[in-house]
Amino acid sequence: MPKHEILHKAGVSVSGELKYIIQKYFSQKDIERLERLGGRVLISVATPYKVKSKEKILIDKRFVEKLKSSQSDSTALKDTLDQLSVKQLKELCEILKQPLRSNAVAEEIKRELIRNLQSEEYWQRISSEST
Repeated sequence: MPKHEILHKAGVSVSGELKYIIQKYFSQKDIERLERLGGRVLISVATPYKVKSKEKILIDKRFVEKLKSSQSDSTALKDTLDQLSVKQLKELCEILKQPLRSNAVAEEIKRELIRNLQSEEYWQRISSEST
C-alpha cells in the first residue's frame, strides 16, 4: 500500500495544500493543535484486492449448463469461477460430483473444476484422433 508521511514542526503554520486536505476531514481545533504541538500526517492509498460481484450468483442446474456451454474456453471458465466464493465452488463440486480435498483452496478447486468440465471434450478429441 503506498504511503506518505508528512512531519510538521511545532510552532509553524500549516501550508496551503496540507491545510486544504486537513480542513476537509478535520476540525479547526485539530489544525490549531497540529500547528501548536507539531505532529505527523499520514496519507495512504488502499485499493481492494479483488472486486466482488455485485449480484448474487445462484449455483443451480442453469449455472452448470452455462459453464458446460463455455467449456471449450478456459479463459471464460476461469473468469466465471473467479466470481464465486469458496463455499459456492464447493457447492458446484457437489453438483458435478467432483471430489475435492476438505482443505482445498479456491485456486485448486477452480483448477479441478475446469479440468472436470473440459475432460469430456478432451477425451472426444483423443477418440476422434485414434480412428
